[in-house]
Amino acid sequence: MERSESEEIKRIVDAFSTWRSSFRECCKLSSKVIDRQKDDETELRLKIWTTIGKDKAFGEHAISGAKAGMAYGSANNGNIEALKKINDFDWLKDRFDGNL
Repeated sequence: MERSESEEIKRIVDAFSTWRSSFRECCKLSSKVIDRQKDDETELRLKIWTTIGKDKAFGEHAISGAKAGMAYGSANNGNIEALKKINDFDWLKDRFDGNL
């Protein structure tokens, strides 16, 4: 499974936007909050987000955000209050600043 062109375009805005998008997507995937989510598709998507694209613009930020989001989502599976934080862009910026 490859990322669509629109996903690729969204990733190349700036380092923080790239990291934030990857974090949020992988947090949702790993916490299994997506309705009718299929485990095999989820695992493949997480693998792609966390391993592919290092050579692209902001690719390292995308991978870093994906790994951080995957860890956060897994650690907070079922914790709705913690998972809601991915919609707080100030909170995400603080995590981004601490991750790099």
